[in-house]
Amino acid sequence: MQTVIRTKELCVLDDQGKERIKLVVTEDWEGNGGPELVMLDEHGKRRAVMYVDGSSRLSMTDENGMPRAGMSVHKDGSSELVMNDETGIERAGMSVNTFGWPELLTKDKNGKTNWKAP
Repeated sequence: MQTVIRTKELCVLDDQGKERIKLVVTEDWEGNGGPELVMLDEHGKRRAVMYVDGSSRLSMTDENGMPRAGMSVHKDGSSELVMNDETGIERAGMSVNTFGWPELLTKDKNGKTNWKAP
């Protein structure tokens, strides 16, 4: 026998009754959207989010809510990994474009590229 639960949102609570994991299907202003998995810390702050909206993305924040790392696979087949500093500015990244060509880069504290390969 197969059991199916149908819902628009699913929340997993910790022992204190606080939401720690949320699974929802989101919709943007154009009516597009997709599944989103949100993991919250003990204070209810979003720390990791994985979603699919044509592209697949994983975003992670620090305890202050600043975006620190992200990984994406885009509709066109390209992919990227981005790492940010404590202020949320992108400082390092690596990507592979639709032709399979890799790229590595670093950026200064203002977000300006200071090294890139190739």
